[in-house]
Amino acid sequence: MALDALELDIAAAVSGEASGNWVAPTGLGPIPAELKGRAELLAEAQTEAMGMVAEAQSQAAKHINALDRIPEPQERSRLAILDATG
Repeated sequence: MALDALELDIAAAVSGEASGNWVAPTGLGPIPAELKGRAELLAEAQTEAMGMVAEAQSQAAKHINALDRIPEPQERSRLAILDATG
């Protein structure tokens, strides 16, 4: 059933296991009256999951930006040797 698949897709998105290749089903026809409440709850859950994913992406971008600002170690301009024998 399409609602079962959507529920699994939402759970995968919230857990970070989503493939990112979700495509809305087509050709389903109108939602039967007995499934309307569940469909509305899933639509709300999907909207919430999209917000969570967007926040996670934003946080990841901030972390990447911070890492990009860390300067690379400078190469030594000359060789340093320590004589530890004497």
